[in-house]
Amino acid sequence: MWDDTYLPKGQGFDIEVRRSDDGTLVVVTVSGALDLSATPALGTTLGAEVDREPVTLVVDLTAVTILSSPGIAVLLRTHRGIGKTRLCLLVDTDHVQRPLELLGVTEAIPVFRRLEEAVAGHGGGRDSTA
Repeated sequence: MWDDTYLPKGQGFDIEVRRSDDGTLVVVTVSGALDLSATPALGTTLGAEVDREPVTLVVDLTAVTILSSPGIAVLLRTHRGIGKTRLCLLVDTDHVQRPLELLGVTEAIPVFRRLEEAVAGHGGGRDSTA
């Protein structure tokens, strides 16, 4: 059901990309510190996935230990350039949720605690009117 891509580990962080067989659902899982050193790799990864035009792109932040302002900036840049793709975040810890709330990110990008909730609205197919 999933096509997995594992990107090389950086200094204190890791990125994993999983795609559904039909390519309409992508989950990008980030673990470790999402700080200044991790943002170039995350930005490149998210940009490449947006270019594939999935129906839904989930950024899983449940294993993030540090969320810095450069990391948040990458998420907001991705949101601005997302096109018709549905972007959502997966967050289950206060140390990640709180900065997102304080900076208003949760007003722009839907946040869920479980993957099942995040993909509940994912139909799997492309809009035939597009």
